[in-house]
Amino acid sequence: MITPFFIFTSFAFVITFVDASNDDISVLILSQASDWDAQRANAAKDRLLSAAESLDSKLNVFLSHADFEESHGHWTVWTLIPRLVAQLKESPPKWLLVCEPDTEVDLKRLLEQLSKYDSSEKRFFGKALYDRSPTIIHHYYGAGENQERNFAYPDFAGGVVLSWEAVISLALALEARTRGDFAIDPKHELAILLKNAGISMENLGTFCTANVEDESCITKYLPSYISCGHEVSENDVYFAVKTFSGYHKDRIVVVKRTWSKSANHIEYFSDIEDHFVPTVNIGIENTERGHCGKTFAIFKRFLELEELQSLGLAWLAVVDDDTLLSVPRLFKLLSCYDSSKPLIVGERYGYGFTIEGQGGYDYPTGGSGMFFTRPAVQAIIDSCQCPSNDAPDDMIIGMCARRQEIPVLHSAAFHQARPDDYAEDYLNRLPPISFHKHTDVDPYKVYTDYLVERETEPEVHHHRHTEL
Repeated sequence: MITPFFIFTSFAFVITFVDASNDDISVLILSQASDWDAQRANAAKDRLLSAAESLDSKLNVFLSHADFEESHGHWTVWTLIPRLVAQLKESPPKWLLVCEPDTEVDLKRLLEQLSKYDSSEKRFFGKALYDRSPTIIHHYYGAGENQERNFAYPDFAGGVVLSWEAVISLALALEARTRGDFAIDPKHELAILLKNAGISMENLGTFCTANVEDESCITKYLPSYISCGHEVSENDVYFAVKTFSGYHKDRIVVVKRTWSKSANHIEYFSDIEDHFVPTVNIGIENTERGHCGKTFAIFKRFLELEELQSLGLAWLAVVDDDTLLSVPRLFKLLSCYDSSKPLIVGERYGYGFTIEGQGGYDYPTGGSGMFFTRPAVQAIIDSCQCPSNDAPDDMIIGMCARRQEIPVLHSAAFHQARPDDYAEDYLNRLPPISFHKHTDVDPYKVYTDYLVERETEPEVHHHRHTEL
């Protein structure tokens, strides 16, 4: 049955409801604008199209960074929903699959499982994640009396499937959403948007992430970043630790006893010179928050200090004094990126995205660590400045990065908060690179349990099957 069409007044996008028997499924791969990320995304697209051809099934595959490059915040998914609806209105699929470049999909078995459900109903499937307790990264969702405490939200790495009716309902619900606030965890925020549209997630045990050996898995998450590209070593990265005189005897002690042992080039930036650390006083008074003045002073030192220039350092790492790192894993990840290009790597947040895709910007959240190529630092210093010393450095960097078209690249291995602030299954899918904050945790235990490399630790890459 054909139902009437609806018009998005803010978009002038026309949504036409037609019989959804044309295409079985469309796929949105959440990709990024770097050579390595794009290569993996294109390989995933090719695998899916090849599988669809062997099944004689119609399939549209979209790469978010390439097919929607003009849409800022495409990684949040919700900003793309009206565009997907408009693009597919002539031949809408029954289902939409959202996944990551390293998500392996057994397309035949996925279609067989989805055929058991009525695609004309509002359905939302995925691998469920659950918070251990209300957490800051989810704005303490579940802490209020009227909020759901055992709220299920999906892991994009295992794949998320929406019926087209659910997509349409979400698009209509977004009609009144002109601008978003902070984008922190897109999978949790998408689940809330769907819940507000009357659609709750259904947990499917066949959508998998960490347990890749389970034969029942229809989707699997198989990340690979072991020694890809130019090898990055301790001689390629300069670590700048932001600190304050009040933390020299506790936080800095933790840094020195843990991850700094793997950092060959490291300096500590404080409000005083302390020869026992030692620290560098770069003339910026301590601020309770923001730290933009200190970070930009570090940028200038990295670029201008003759001693550092002579070392030929390719990367600048800016971290807080209560950030814990796995330096060996960091080097492995950075080896996948071309340090001759302006790039920023870390945990990506966003602010102010709009439904038409023109507003807002990405930024690297500071607590998880911010990692810059030299060209990126140079571009920031040449074109941007701090409005005040206590302005939020990560957000100022994000605004500048958008103006200069510097990609802010995300890895789920970086964490702005503590391990307990994340779902256990989410942490298990990828060896972590960083955690942040010492509040209510033993930082030495966090470092030992999560960030120390083990001789028996399995590699993070797997053989890929050519046939699915």
